[in-house]
Amino acid sequence: MRVSGQVLAADGFEIAFDQEGVGRDIVWVHGICETRASWTPITSQLIRDFRCTRLDLRGHGESARLAQYDPGMYLADVSAVIATTCTPQPVMIGHSLGGLVATVASALGMTGPVICN
Repeated sequence: MRVSGQVLAADGFEIAFDQEGVGRDIVWVHGICETRASWTPITSQLIRDFRCTRLDLRGHGESARLAQYDPGMYLADVSAVIATTCTPQPVMIGHSLGGLVATVASALGMTGPVICN
């Protein structure tokens, strides 16, 4: 079953996500100028074994737009999605900007293993 929705980050901005599959949680974070849809070809192959959560970082896809962005804001986006949709310490996979966000989130203890490219 696929679930789509929005969660509020700590600063009140709406962050769009979708989630499908069963098993261990994996959070997928896209790169700059991409959206959560960029992960669909990969996650569609994994949903029988993992619960895949894809999010649109603010300023991307269906998430809130702002006049300015700060890297800390992206951590708030990931934190809100994890807190709302995942079991503690999900695996996180990030590409480009998403890799940076995933690395910092892991360093802050928000995730389990991280894979970045």
